[in-house]
Amino acid sequence: MNEKEWDPKQAGADAGLDTTLLSTLSSEAADWRTIQDGQRILTTTPSVLGGCRAQVYRSAGATQWYTAVIVGVNEHTGELTVTDDTVLEEHSEDPSLVQMRLLGDGVIESIMKGEVVGVMPRRSRSNLQRLSVYPSVILVFMSRQVPAPDDALAAIILNPHRFS
Repeated sequence: MNEKEWDPKQAGADAGLDTTLLSTLSSEAADWRTIQDGQRILTTTPSVLGGCRAQVYRSAGATQWYTAVIVGVNEHTGELTVTDDTVLEEHSEDPSLVQMRLLGDGVIESIMKGEVVGVMPRRSRSNLQRLSVYPSVILVFMSRQVPAPDDALAAIILNPHRFS
């Protein structure tokens, strides 16, 4: 058995506990593990996050949580450069000091498996300008993992010079 799988016998299934309760606990434990894995990735290996979407908590200002795309990593400080989805402004955020969550079904699991991920949610002028600045960028189109109002495709952006 995989160490991350829930064993109902250890949780008291033999003692007559409700299987619905055990199933709920199993699901919540799996969600908690995924959040912890995401935090570990954000703080220890941020270089793999280029192009991923994140939810960021900002304590200052009117908007408490905002969604953004991770567009850069400062390897020396660990700070992430993120572009806010609503106003398309770049911010520097330190994931060890600010609450951040990676968004997208299966993104954390894919990163943990060593797969290259990075979903750009839509094309804007700033994204297109950024692509022209980095000619080594490779675009691969795939089905969207997170819903977006604009289109049904997303671009995976991999720039080995910027994120390695």
